[in-house]
Amino acid sequence: MFGFSLNRVSFNDLVSSAFILILLSFAIHASSLFGRVDNLIFDIGQKLIKIAPPDDVVIVAIDQDSLSQLGRWPWSRQVHANLLQHLALEQ
Repeated sequence: MFGFSLNRVSFNDLVSSAFILILLSFAIHASSLFGRVDNLIFDIGQKLIKIAPPDDVVIVAIDQDSLSQLGRWPWSRQVHANLLQHLALEQ
């Protein structure tokens, strides 16, 4: 119907086409083209759709005072557990 017949396509044509497609796929993957496009679409979506952050979000900063009171980083699991318990009581 479209003038395409598998009988007319030689094995060399199929192998050559497959090889070209594989090389093209590797080139696109190596250039991270789709990753860049995905990041661009995500950034545009973030600018277009403005959603306010939830009210229950808490930012816990580790500053020099915290380090001097609790010791150097990384802190023990017990210190983290105490911090989480203290934050849970604050809600």
